[in-house]
Amino acid sequence: MKEVHQKVNLIPVIAKSDTLTEREIIEFKQRVWDDINHQGIRIFIPPEYENDDDETKSATKDIMSRAPFAVVGSTQSIQTTDGRIVRARSYPWGIIEIDNEDHCDFIKLRQLLIRNFMEELKETTDKVLYENYRTEKLRKLGIEQDESVFQEFDPLLKQQEEQKIHEAKLATLESQMKTT
Repeated sequence: MKEVHQKVNLIPVIAKSDTLTEREIIEFKQRVWDDINHQGIRIFIPPEYENDDDETKSATKDIMSRAPFAVVGSTQSIQTTDGRIVRARSYPWGIIEIDNEDHCDFIKLRQLLIRNFMEELKETTDKVLYENYRTEKLRKLGIEQDESVFQEFDPLLKQQEEQKIHEAKLATLESQMKTT
């Protein structure tokens, strides 16, 4: 993780969490967080926007409270004792449902990756991580990059500037017409 955290979005996942007890999962999650913080590893944190409502902020906080995500995988469909067909793993002591938030964090991980923050993940990868990686590689080759080429601009500000230039041209033409 320490080698790649500046090149890719990291989302910590604890695989095969069905091999751990609930208490062991809590302790393991804490150890993972401690290691991440101690090593200075950057993980993907969803951005918070100023126009987000309280419900959205709360949902994001709820998703990230489950990280690192303890997941169990399965492609089997199993019938539960109450007759439901669910994706699960079967054990002699019972079953672990993949889509049950009480059993694993798969739902929260799916919300983070696909439902809520897919665009943010893409943008962070393309506009931040890749550009930083690319710039560093070019710098190591001795090629300096002109940063002004990649500066973003505000379309509204650009439009206002163009409007001022246009109005100045019109005023000049008008004054020339009055003098002739």
